[in-house]
Amino acid sequence: MSLTITDAGAERVRAYGGTSIRLSVTISGCSGMLYSIKVNDDEENDSDYIYESNGITIVVDSKSIPFLDGTEIDYDSDLLNGGFKYNNPNATGGCGCGNSFTTGE
Repeated sequence: MSLTITDAGAERVRAYGGTSIRLSVTISGCSGMLYSIKVNDDEENDSDYIYESNGITIVVDSKSIPFLDGTEIDYDSDLLNGGFKYNNPNATGGCGCGNSFTTGE
């Protein structure tokens, strides 16, 4: 199991004053599941998965990990479509904004 964050993603987290993020999914969005990212939310529960990448701690709850395992978190500074981007090998489809996805399950 793995989760990583690119240099650009890590720099953006640090620009927010963060050293950690919590990544999860909720049932929402136009494709079915919506990414949720919170900077400096590193309170750990016993069932959380903890990853370290580029100096950033990534915390993922056990319900989200089947949908996020193997995901690379990136950041794009484009003025129109900028923000955190997710290269998720589990996603079989998504919406134009890149924040909502489906796994086909």
